[in-house]
Amino acid sequence: MAATLCPSWDCNAPYLTQAVTNLKTWPSLTVTPARNGVSFITSGQKILHLSGGNPAHLHLTQPMIDRLDPTLRHYRQVGPSADHGWVSIRVESSSDLRLLLTLISLAIKANT
Repeated sequence: MAATLCPSWDCNAPYLTQAVTNLKTWPSLTVTPARNGVSFITSGQKILHLSGGNPAHLHLTQPMIDRLDPTLRHYRQVGPSADHGWVSIRVESSSDLRLLLTLISLAIKANT
């Protein structure tokens, strides 16, 4: 099923595929096909965009990024995004996947 949601990105990336499968079961998230990928929406706000396989782009909001900055600096997988309030997260291992899912949970709270 994931292949139908993301025909233009690498749905075979194992950890991102696991993320999509997992996130589709979260009641507060809606998955939608997007240009070059797939997006997840909560309370009408796009909070996650997956395209090109890696990295994931997450809308944490600037206040949440500022609050988490001392911790986020320790993770080489997390970096700034071109868009204000967003971060990029490389997901290349199961621990990266756990980090992504944790940050998505925080993004839901920050965006609702």
